Amino acid sequence: SYIFWGGPTGPPSLLSLPRYLLKPDFMRRSDRMFDPFSETPVDGVIAATCSVQVFSGQFLSDKKIGTYVEVDMYGLPTDTIRKEFRTRMVMNNGLNPAYNEEPFVFRKVQRRGEREGWKEERR
Repeated sequence: SYIFWGGPTGPPSLLSLPRYLLKPDFMRRSDRMFDPFSETPVDGVIAATCSVQVFSGQFLSDKKIGTYVEVDMYGLPTDTIRKEFRTRMVMNNGLNPAYNEEPFVFRKVQRRGEREGWKEERR
């Protein structure tokens, strides 16, 4: 569990009061085990996606060279994806290459309720 100082989510009179942030259920239960370095799925989480679209590059090189962009994602070991997504090569344009490709879609581990934001509770 975490304690943090109030932010823009509360009424103005409560902004300076400490807030209490409850850990996710699977991290508080004694019958569950959470290992951030494990490559197995995590209890209490659902898979979501994160998409990245590369449109162009700017000032990559002042030489006429071929360029490409490689997109990696880092996170929990189950989230980490390296050297899987790469744009096509744009030849003879290191200054402002345009890629305009379909988005790369990453599977991402997401806690239940993460889209709605953290639930704050006062102590």
